[in-house]
Amino acid sequence: MKKSILLLLMIFCLLACKSRQQVLSETGYRELKGEELRTMISGNTEQSSTGSYYYHAANGTFSGFSGQSGNYNTGTWKINEEGRICRVWSNNMWVPPGCSTIYINDATKDIQWLDTDGKWYGTKFHTGKVTR
Repeated sequence: MKKSILLLLMIFCLLACKSRQQVLSETGYRELKGEELRTMISGNTEQSSTGSYYYHAANGTFSGFSGQSGNYNTGTWKINEEGRICRVWSNNMWVPPGCSTIYINDATKDIQWLDTDGKWYGTKFHTGKVTR
């Protein structure tokens, strides 16, 4: 009897627990990919909810300041074959290199960024190079 109740509780939890991606999808977000993502990023500045500012140059480099540590960081970026942004940091030991997933809500223009460290950040993009 106890095993049956435990099994039912585990099944219920698995069904009730949704990923952040599922919740975003259900609330009007969609993944930004490919050329649409490249257009949003290239030549523009990303400002995260942590206070970081990173300018993504059209030549595939990026640079800016971490809002958490205040450190100046640089690296390279590209859009991979799956249409996601991939970054390699030259001098940031806290964020592993890899590809991120970015979602936008077309109605509100809110952007959510799933970074390579597994953390979610609210993000805005500013036209051109912006410093903090």
